[in-house]
Amino acid sequence: MAFTMSVGELIDADTTGLLAKHPSWERVRLSEVASILNGAPFDSALFDTTNGVPLVRIRDVLAGATSTYYKGEYEAAYVVRPGDLLVGMDGDFNSGFWGAQTALLNQRVCRITPDERYFDKRLMAFLLPGYLAAINANTPSVTVKHLSSKTVGEIELPLPPFAEQARIVAKLEELLSDLDAGVAELKAAQAKLAQYRQSLLKAAVSGELTTAWRREHPATETGADLLARILRGRLTRWEHQQRERYTAQGKPLPKNWQNKYPEPVPPDVTDLPELPQGWVWASLGQLVAESSYGTSVKCSYEARGCPVLRIPNVSGSKLNLHDMKFATQELQLAADEYLETGDVLVIRTNGSIGWLAGPLL
Repeated sequence: MAFTMSVGELIDADTTGLLAKHPSWERVRLSEVASILNGAPFDSALFDTTNGVPLVRIRDVLAGATSTYYKGEYEAAYVVRPGDLLVGMDGDFNSGFWGAQTALLNQRVCRITPDERYFDKRLMAFLLPGYLAAINANTPSVTVKHLSSKTVGEIELPLPPFAEQARIVAKLEELLSDLDAGVAELKAAQAKLAQYRQSLLKAAVSGELTTAWRREHPATETGADLLARILRGRLTRWEHQQRERYTAQGKPLPKNWQNKYPEPVPPDVTDLPELPQGWVWASLGQLVAESSYGTSVKCSYEARGCPVLRIPNVSGSKLNLHDMKFATQELQLAADEYLETGDVLVIRTNGSIGWLAGPLL
């Protein structure tokens, strides 16, 4: 769905302070001090991963680089150059300067070109995210939020005197440089924390972390007892599911049906380290109550259907929701074919484990 408020109403409702201005400054519509160009609907059949001209898509706006290429003809008006100011028109409404290479402007991405006689491009780049975030927060949506170039053009930016614009930018860049240095230090600290986390996990799974606790709390159920209880419960659930399935089909249970139970394979403990007393090794297959493969649906960046989680979205035990594709048609899926919050995801090909933060397909 689209933004329905007026920009004036948005400014009046602002609680962040990012849409404020000095009393002596006027406001000016973005369309009065900049031109806006929507990207072209390039034919996706001519997209490539290695050959052609680089193509800027929504997912590339923040990164400032792309891995998609276009092998067809194009008009020169849609050529994007490093330093151009871009806005993604779907999803989070991200904006930023294009970075790495000359490229083509794809649909649902727009280029904003300020008239730098009146408005400093760097200042516009600093101001835009606050307005775009406010528009995004006030855009109703069932699936994916959409932004129009008309709404972008109606954004009313504060207009400081031109000399003061340059001073504002210089001061922002100075202070943000200090902030970037702080971010770098935080990242270094995060790397150390990640190492510490791994050390803690190692201590946890080896029993070292709870050595004193075990001395004070003798086990009433050993690991072997717990595993046996898990396996009994697994078998009981499977038998119940089989009875329900045959009952729904109006068929009797076949002879020796219980022999078809898929017994989970225990782990090979030959080279595994010794565990604390009372612990046992178990395979993931023995412990997981249920697992299923993902479904296959047609999806694209330009579609407006249900979000589809793909292999590139799960990496390093985290979800990347900035590179999402969307189903191209209405889905006819059972309720259990959708992901739920807390589901554990494992990529079976060149991937890693991740936790699902919110419901997706």
